[in-house]
Amino acid sequence: MVPAVLTLDPLESPSLGGVMSIGRFARRAGLSIGALRHYAEIGLLVPARVDPDTGYRYYTEEQLAPARRIALLRDLDVPLDLIRTLRDATPDELRKRLARHRADLDARVWRLQRTAHRLAREEAVQVGAEQQPAPGHDPVQLVDRGAEPGHDPEAVPGEELRLEGEHEDPP
Repeated sequence: MVPAVLTLDPLESPSLGGVMSIGRFARRAGLSIGALRHYAEIGLLVPARVDPDTGYRYYTEEQLAPARRIALLRDLDVPLDLIRTLRDATPDELRKRLARHRADLDARVWRLQRTAHRLAREEAVQVGAEQQPAPGHDPVQLVDRGAEPGHDPEAVPGEELRLEGEHEDPP
């Protein structure tokens, strides 16, 4: 049997006691050093060790999985407050909270699309030009039902707008 050989990364040394520098940890976790410092300040991901003389932060291998989960959730535009509540969530609770977050994002996208269409219509009115469809797009007019008398502005997203004109139904 061949004995195992221990090799150390140039940034690690035996004196670090099983921890890695913030720079190495940041690279391995997919987070920036600034983000790690911020997460430490707000108590989301606290370093395993902080040098009392230099303030330099060190992290352990075991902290990589939570750090990568934070990086993934931030890439999904999940707010830090929600990430904090999901830190120890069960898979079922995580799934439910992420579904709710996706629904919130869908609603925000819908509102932004509505705003963009209204802005385009207003721009066309302001310059006195007729709105021409973009090349490759069917001529469709977006009608804001929110301006109609008796319409409930608190209705379900998508109910405030309807399409008029020629268009294809989505598949």
